Amino acid sequence: MRRPFFRIAALTIVGLLALLRPGLSSAVLAQIDPRTALLEKAGWDAIAAGQARTAAAAFREALVADPKNPQLHLGAATAAYIERRNEDARDALDRALALDPKLTRARALLGQVLYRMGDVPGAIRAYEALVAETPDD
Repeated sequence: MRRPFFRIAALTIVGLLALLRPGLSSAVLAQIDPRTALLEKAGWDAIAAGQARTAAAAFREALVADPKNPQLHLGAATAAYIERRNEDARDALDRALALDPKLTRARALLGQVLYRMGDVPGAIRAYEALVAETPDD
């Protein structure tokens, strides 16, 4: 009986946090679903090990549970980029940046993807936006 109570309490807290600080809600939701966090970690570990296909599967599964998580879209884009699926990478990066416009790693990878696709003006725009966001980097 206690489990449903704690889940309801946690969701209530998440709802209140979403009202008070909208940016926190996705981070808190990720903490509520440990399976999604484990899938995200498995995806990044697979990328580090050079296993892009495994990473893509992990991120795809995690996105089913948490489609509004920009880090998951970044992970999916990274796996797609490694596999040279440029259009998929660009689409995932566009979603990540729509969810979190300040996600600099996504913008940097978007510049690489656009350049690889032959869209030099688009790559330049991505890098200009990146420099504007992080002038000290």
